[in-house]
Amino acid sequence: MQTTPDGRVTIPVQLEGHDYRFMVDTGGYINTVSYRVVMEEGYEPKQTYSTILQGMGTTLLTAYITVKDVILGHSRGSDLQFFVDDFNELSWDGTLAPEILATYDLDLDFGHDKFNLFFQDHCPGTVAYWTDAPVAVVPFEFQYRTHIHLPVTVDGKKIMAVLNTGSTTSFITQRAAERYLGIARDDPALKALEASL
Repeated sequence: MQTTPDGRVTIPVQLEGHDYRFMVDTGGYINTVSYRVVMEEGYEPKQTYSTILQGMGTTLLTAYITVKDVILGHSRGSDLQFFVDDFNELSWDGTLAPEILATYDLDLDFGHDKFNLFFQDHCPGTVAYWTDAPVAVVPFEFQYRTHIHLPVTVDGKKIMAVLNTGSTTSFITQRAAERYLGIARDDPALKALEASL
């Protein structure tokens, strides 16, 4: 596992026997692949008209490919769909979202730069394999088998947050800021951030 300068993590993935790096995106819904990979592998994307999704940023995802052979660690999948996204300038070749990740229990070991996948039928009580010392346990909700929701406390108020490894920053919606923190849209406490180029 490698951590990018902006804090996101990438892992090695093989498509059709070729090595690529994919960003782990627990906050996403669908898996994506870059146009560059599509060109390198000679895929012919198919258009989707019934479902149009938004990719990273403002990209609209309207085409997908079917990958015949995908290897992720010791796991192998076949005929998996990836939407085509336009992030050729970034340091990864695609994203892995809960569409695939929800099949496993995930372990992101930042101390050793390792990304581990476990089958979900492992032995009870042996999940924290790396230590015999007590570990912190944080309750969370796994909603719709896609996203991890966990409680956080902001200014003494409990708010449910989404664990999103695909985001570079933590944020709160305006609606939640008003509801839980009493911060209205015109509150002087709100400061505009300058966009960086």
